[in-house]
Amino acid sequence: MLNSNIKSLTSRQEIKPIKANITREQYQTLTKLYTLGKVKTAESDLNLQQQQISIQQQQYTITPKNNTPQSCRTAQEMRYFLYQKNNLKEQGKNSNNSQVLPKTKNSLHRNFSQLEKSANTLLTPIIQTTTTPQSKQKKYNLMSIDQKLPSNQFAQQIAQQLKKKNDTNKKENLKFSLDDFITQVSRTNTKLISPFKQTKSLSPSTRVESAKPRKQIYYISSLVEAFKHSFPQTSQQQLFRDHAIQTFNCIGFCINLQESDQQIIQSKLLNLPPKLNCKYQKTVVFDLDETLIHCNENQTLKADVYLPITFPSGDTVQAGINIRPYAKWILQELSQICEVIVFTASHQCYASQVIQYLDPKNQLLSAQLFRDNCVLSPDGVHIKDLKIFNRDLKDIILVDNAAYSFGVHIENGIPIIPYYDNKDDKELKNLYDFLIEQVLPAPDCRLVLQSTFRLREYLKYNEPKLAIEKLF
Repeated sequence: MLNSNIKSLTSRQEIKPIKANITREQYQTLTKLYTLGKVKTAESDLNLQQQQISIQQQQYTITPKNNTPQSCRTAQEMRYFLYQKNNLKEQGKNSNNSQVLPKTKNSLHRNFSQLEKSANTLLTPIIQTTTTPQSKQKKYNLMSIDQKLPSNQFAQQIAQQLKKKNDTNKKENLKFSLDDFITQVSRTNTKLISPFKQTKSLSPSTRVESAKPRKQIYYISSLVEAFKHSFPQTSQQQLFRDHAIQTFNCIGFCINLQESDQQIIQSKLLNLPPKLNCKYQKTVVFDLDETLIHCNENQTLKADVYLPITFPSGDTVQAGINIRPYAKWILQELSQICEVIVFTASHQCYASQVIQYLDPKNQLLSAQLFRDNCVLSPDGVHIKDLKIFNRDLKDIILVDNAAYSFGVHIENGIPIIPYYDNKDDKELKNLYDFLIEQVLPAPDCRLVLQSTFRLREYLKYNEPKLAIEKLF
């Protein structure tokens, strides 16, 4: 009798399939979740294959193996690992149960249990964040059957999770800065960081694009860099510091300088016809000494070229001249697009020989001006008054290493550090870029120069360093 009862209980024909009591909307929601789980599984497989390929390519740069087991590199791999582990357990259970339980014709119960388990992995983090401290101490699964969660509430939570999943997918499509995903490796043994770990802490909603490097500004960028440190790091930075102090002192002289006498201007006025057939109707005036060249005071020093200089007394000497890098080049390039003039406070007997070396065919310069063309200030300083050119002041600029030469035309001046013998000097090359990009195309050159160098505002501060820090 006992054996017959056991047989009746274990008989396959008497066991009836269990039907899930859910609505059509809940079934559709669960079906979507099941489909989403399959898609995520396929994506995880693809990501794992790509990572395995990248690991094989980097096998020569990865650190040597040790006895410590290597963990998964990303959270996606860990989720895939747990997913495969759970599948293996369920397959083992199904193989054991298949010896006793029958295969039901109705697959709804099997699908429901699988969807419920997949929903468990998605909803568990949300439920854990909203549970009370007492519920956190429970060891069993919050989404297990013994919790007797109502089917309506279960379906609502699944729908909310699907909605959040779609929102996160939209956020993942936001544009990131390339800097976040590119890592420059200078050493071959450096441990590589996966892109996922690099951006894990970055929220797409609050992510700000990486700050672009500040554009290099002629003279100003190097000037600011020279004052960043307590002591200059290079001889070039020391040169910028000394020039800033000199310019700071000269600006006060220029501002307090009175306008030149109109009779003096008329006596020095040039009858210079405007240059035609050029791209920009602008005039660029260059200083000579320490701007384009440097004349060695000691004749024993090595120079780029030695030029014979004949004084009014008839004596002739060999002057050692150092030509600034890009000096001839900038004169040649600018002469093709605008008017170029050299204006120096040196004597004509010396300066004319140097200018002839820079412009041997007399084709680059529209005019050559010397000390006689300067205006002598009450303090005995030779000022280069731009009004003698008979040009509109908005279309003329003066490049000079000595700021006092600007006189009353501070807004027309472009400072440049003095040149002595540095063969790596690139100030004229940087100046050319500045002129082409900003100054020459401007309707009024003075507005560009004032907004860039802000020389007139130096007097608001007591020392050059404070002026540089506040203005730039």
